[in-house]
Amino acid sequence: MLELLRGEETCLQVFAESSPIELAIEDLIRDLSDTLGLIVKASVNPPSPTNAKIVVGCLEDEAYKAVAQSAGLNLSEWSERREGFSIQVSGETLYLSGSNTRGTLYAIYAFSERYLGIDPFYFWSDLRPQALEELRIEQSVFSDWPKSFPIRGWFINDEDLLSTWSGGEQRQHPRYPMKIMSLDVFDKVLETALRCRQNLVIPATYHDIDRPENEALFRRIGERGLIASQHHQEPLGVSADILEAFWKKKGLDIPANYLDHKEKYEAAWRHHIRKYLASGTEMVWQLGLRGKGDRPFWYGSPTAPQTVEERGKVISDAIRHQWETIRDELGHERFASTITLWMEGSELNKLGVLKFPPQTTVIFSDFGPTQNMREDFRDTPRQAGMTYGAYYHVAFMSCGPHLAQGTSPERISRNFAEMNRKGDTAYCILNVSNIREFLFGIDMVRKLCWDAANNRPEDHYDEWSKARFAKLAEKVSQSYRDLYDGYHQLGNPSPAPDQEDMILLDGMVLKAGKKLLQVLDGQKFEPDPLQNQRIYNFDTPERMARYYRNATSESLEKWTVARERALETLADLPDHEKRFFESAILVQLDILIGLCHWLRSICTAVADEQEIRLHLNRAHSIIEDTIQSRERAAYGKWEGWYSNEKLYNLEEASKLTRSVRDSR
Repeated sequence: MLELLRGEETCLQVFAESSPIELAIEDLIRDLSDTLGLIVKASVNPPSPTNAKIVVGCLEDEAYKAVAQSAGLNLSEWSERREGFSIQVSGETLYLSGSNTRGTLYAIYAFSERYLGIDPFYFWSDLRPQALEELRIEQSVFSDWPKSFPIRGWFINDEDLLSTWSGGEQRQHPRYPMKIMSLDVFDKVLETALRCRQNLVIPATYHDIDRPENEALFRRIGERGLIASQHHQEPLGVSADILEAFWKKKGLDIPANYLDHKEKYEAAWRHHIRKYLASGTEMVWQLGLRGKGDRPFWYGSPTAPQTVEERGKVISDAIRHQWETIRDELGHERFASTITLWMEGSELNKLGVLKFPPQTTVIFSDFGPTQNMREDFRDTPRQAGMTYGAYYHVAFMSCGPHLAQGTSPERISRNFAEMNRKGDTAYCILNVSNIREFLFGIDMVRKLCWDAANNRPEDHYDEWSKARFAKLAEKVSQSYRDLYDGYHQLGNPSPAPDQEDMILLDGMVLKAGKKLLQVLDGQKFEPDPLQNQRIYNFDTPERMARYYRNATSESLEKWTVARERALETLADLPDHEKRFFESAILVQLDILIGLCHWLRSICTAVADEQEIRLHLNRAHSIIEDTIQSRERAAYGKWEGWYSNEKLYNLEEASKLTRSVRDSR
C-alpha cells in the first residue's frame, strides 16, 4: 500500500531527461504540496535504486522498463498502445508509467485528478482541491489509452480577451485587435490541454513564426510534449496578410493573389516550413489555399477561373505543391498533414473537384449557427485509403457563442456520435476561443475524443457538477441545463430532417440589434442572410423587429427563472465555490438577458415611431448595465478580463445605441 502523510518528506524518482516530463513533474510537485503539504525531493535517473515513494517513467526508456519489470508492474494492454499509461502501486511505491512520453504525461496528470482531486481546469475555475491529511492507495492498477481520436487538439481562436489579459506582446493585424499571448499564460493553456489529455494545439488566430514572440509559443508547445499545427486560413503558416508582410520586409509589394504570384507564395511556404522545423516542435501541417479576408482565393483576382472544376484544380495543385515542399525539406514522406474544409472548400469537395495528397487527413467542419456538421460531412462519399476528422466549435466569433457558452452537451453528443458512425475519427480540433467561458463544453468534447463511449449528455451535466460542487451538485447541474434550455431556436435552412435548428446566440443578438439600429439611423434595409438566414432575411425591418421581439421574449422568460434559481444556489454554495459558479453561470446569464432586453427595446423602437428616443434610451441603459454586470467575473487575477473585448465589442454597441438615440 502507498501511504503519504501530510507534511512529510517524500522522495520522487524520475526516469527521464525530456523537457515535457520535467515540466509535468514540476506541476506534480506543486499538486502534492497544495493537497498534502509534501516536501518532495526529486532525483532524475539515479544511478542506483532509491527509497522513492513515487517513481515516474516511460517504457521507451530501457532503464525504466527494467525497473517496471522488476517491480512486477502489469504491462498488459496499455503498454502496447500509443499514449497508453498506468497508475500502479507495487509494495509501498507508486509507479506512474507511460508507453511513450505523452503517455507518461497523462499518467502524471491523471494521478493528480483521480487521487489528489485537482480540477484539470483549476487555473480557469479557481477551484483548488481540499487539503488532505493522508493519501492511501491499495495495491491496484488503473490504466487507460485513447480509444477514439488519435489526434485531439485545441484551436486558440478569436482570443481577444485571453491574449490581452495575459499581458502579451502587441501585434499588428488589419482585422484582429489581439496581442500575442504571454508565454507564462500560454504555458497554463498547454498545461490544461495536457491535463485534458489533448496532444495538439493551434496557438492563435493569426501568428507569424518570423516574430520571436510567436516562435517562442511554438517552441513551448514542443517543450510541453505537444504537437503544433496552423489555422486553416494560414496553410504552412502563410495567411494572405503574412504573405504580403513577408515580401514587404524584403522591399517588395506583392498582393495576396496566388495565380499571379505563385513563385512568391512558394518561396514564402518554404521559408516558413524551415522556420517551423527549426523550432523543434512536432507538426501536423495544415494545407490549403484561401484568399484575403478569409475568403476564396478568387475574390479580387481578375485572372481567377470561373468554373468549379478549374477552381478545384487550382486549390488541388497548390496543396499538392505544399505537400511536396514539406517532403523535400524533411527528406521523407512520414509526416502528418490536414486540409480543413471550410466554406468554398466544403462546397468544392462536395462537388468532387478537390484532390488530396497522400496521407493527408480531410477535416470536415461544423456550421456555427446550428453547431452541427455541414452538408459535405453528411453527403461526401469517403474514399478508401483516406482518413477523415472534424473541426468543431464550442466558441464561434460572429454568430456566437463568444461571451457566453451555448453549445449544449446534447448537440455535441449527437455530432460526435455521427463522426464515430462515419469513421471520421483520425483528428479532432476544437475551437475553444478564450477558454474560460467554455470549460463545460470543452470538458464534454475532451471525454468524447478520448473515449466515444462517454456519450451521454445527462451524465456530463451531473459528473461535471459533482466534481466541482459536491454539496449542491444537483442544483448546479440544473443551472447548466437552464442556461442551455433558454436558447431560442431560429429555424434551419438545412434540408436534412434530422438537423437541429439554428440558435439565437449572443453574436446573433448583437448582429440583429446593430442591423435595426442602422435602419433607425436612416440606412436602407436590405436582406443580407450571411451565415444565419434568419438574421436579416426579412422583407421589412418591421417584420424583422416583430420576429426578434417574440424570439427574445421566449428566451427572457426562461433565463429570468434560471437566474432566480441560480441566485438561490449561489447563496448556499461554500465560499470557495461561489466565484466560479457566478462567473460560469450568473454572469453569462446576465450577459444573455441583457443582450436580449437590449434587442427587444430596439425592436420596440422600430415598431413605435412616436417613442423611438424613449425606447433607445432604455436600450442604451440596458447595454451599459450589461457591460458593468460582467465585471463580476473580473475578480482577483481576472482583473481586466474584458479590457480588450473588441470582437463583439459591447462598448461599440453601446456607442451606436447612444448615437442613434441622440440623432432622433
